[in-house]
Amino acid sequence: QAFVFPDNSDIVLVDPAYHPNVGDHMITVGEQVFVERVLAQPPPQPQDGALRHSRHSVRYRECGYFQASHYAPPCDKMFREDRQNRMSYHQPLEPPPPKIALWHGGGNWGDLWPRIQNFRTQSITQLLLSTTPETNYTIYGMPQSLYFGAPETERENAQHLAQQLGNVTNLQRRLVLTWREHESY
Repeated sequence: QAFVFPDNSDIVLVDPAYHPNVGDHMITVGEQVFVERVLAQPPPQPQDGALRHSRHSVRYRECGYFQASHYAPPCDKMFREDRQNRMSYHQPLEPPPPKIALWHGGGNWGDLWPRIQNFRTQSITQLLLSTTPETNYTIYGMPQSLYFGAPETERENAQHLAQQLGNVTNLQRRLVLTWREHESY
């Protein structure tokens, strides 16, 4: 079954790699091509305006934490402004548009890059816990390598996520993580 973005989606590519590591940057290009092919239109460019297509009306944006450097606006600021704007302008009889956050893939889920891992799990948790119907994101983690060199860190990470996300409504539908290798299961 093909992946389809719902009409009127608000799509955010979170923390794309705009740094000197060519491999990471090519993953970002692949993610942009993925969005392009799903929408069947020219590659989206990060912007605040809507991209129009005969089948879709979407808004595509990018935001950054670490890897996007200064090439994308800060995610915290963007998500905070989205919450404020949606709560101010939402029409009560209209359902809010679907919101999709595509977390940049790569090879850094685990304890190899602890700063990125800690911030990723913290930011995913904050986005899932701070939602209202107007700011209800579905998060897709693009394919990652999973590596923990220390089993105790792996257990702590899993326990922390379970504690933090245990009360999230419809978690199985709102958080989809994908992995690059069989060993990542």
